[in-house]
Amino acid sequence: MRDAPPPPATTGGAGHFGIRAKLAVAVGAVGVMILVAAGLTWFSYTDIERLLAAVARTNLPSVANALKLSEATARLAAAAPALDGSTSQFQRQSNFVALQQQTERLLALIDQLAGAATDQGRVEELRSMIAAFADNVVDRNILVDRRLQLADRSRALAQTISRLDVEIHGNGDRDREGEQTLAGLVLTSTYLREAVVAPDMESVGRLRAAYEDQVRRLLQPIEAAGNSPRAARDRALARQVMALGAGPENVFELRVLQMLTQERLAVANDEGRDLVARTASAVGRLVSAAEADAALNEHRTEAAITRGRQTLLAVAMLTFFGPLLFVWMYLGRNIVARLTGLAEAMHRIVAGDFDTPIPGGGQDAVSYTHLRAHETIALI
Repeated sequence: MRDAPPPPATTGGAGHFGIRAKLAVAVGAVGVMILVAAGLTWFSYTDIERLLAAVARTNLPSVANALKLSEATARLAAAAPALDGSTSQFQRQSNFVALQQQTERLLALIDQLAGAATDQGRVEELRSMIAAFADNVVDRNILVDRRLQLADRSRALAQTISRLDVEIHGNGDRDREGEQTLAGLVLTSTYLREAVVAPDMESVGRLRAAYEDQVRRLLQPIEAAGNSPRAARDRALARQVMALGAGPENVFELRVLQMLTQERLAVANDEGRDLVARTASAVGRLVSAAEADAALNEHRTEAAITRGRQTLLAVAMLTFFGPLLFVWMYLGRNIVARLTGLAEAMHRIVAGDFDTPIPGGGQDAVSYTHLRAHETIALI
């Protein structure tokens, strides 16, 4: 038996960071990677959920309401001229009710849009324009009603003038002075009839001046005609002519009122068209803004999905290659290689080569096994 050489300076045992502990750490690291992957996945999907919720709950309703608002504005623009062109009170009332319904629908759509739109200032501007258009529709309805009433009275006066012409021309045979009176009555009636359809204020003023001058010329022969039946009829016709041209709401004043009403209606119509055009422009901007917000959130969602995929791919690669490197570098190169070296040394020793060195090193269970093998060989 040979003297036992001193054992190698190594320690091992349960008190050191052994193989079991290292395996536990490795498995724990893999578990941490899996938890990190789950956390990153959760975060990515939370971000995607937020963006998709914004698209579904905000952008899509905004775009849908804005498009509905654009369609309603187009219908309003198409229906507005019908009120001005009304030819009867029934048609006027029907067109006015239709415009009111269109306006109320626009306001309801704006209320829906206000809950989803991000630009509340633009929504309030649109609401104020719709309210102004509603007031404009009310004013135009009043003016159209006034125009129709004046047109009815104008037609009634025209019929009265036509009947008066018939009476004037059917007033029997006349002498020379009677012919002059008849000519004066016919001329005065002609001025009245032309005033009913006068095209402008200047024409009305010219016809009124000519009418008043003719009435003054007509009064003298009528008053001097005596008390004959024909003179009495001429005086009655003259009174009717003067009532039509100088009485309350006479032909000239009625025509002036008609033209003033038409002018006010034209101004209100221009204002309404301007409001509709501004409303359509504001609605177009709202549609563009809503579509831009939807496109931006769509881009953000795609970017979040891409980031999530990249993160998941990185974590998957770490989770796959981490344990693989652990097995290759630690188990393969450290534990397995050392155990293989120890087995080869033991085989050579069993074969009789007692000078074979036993590999050592480390502070784990394998190094402890090396130590015990060295002590056993030393005892032999």
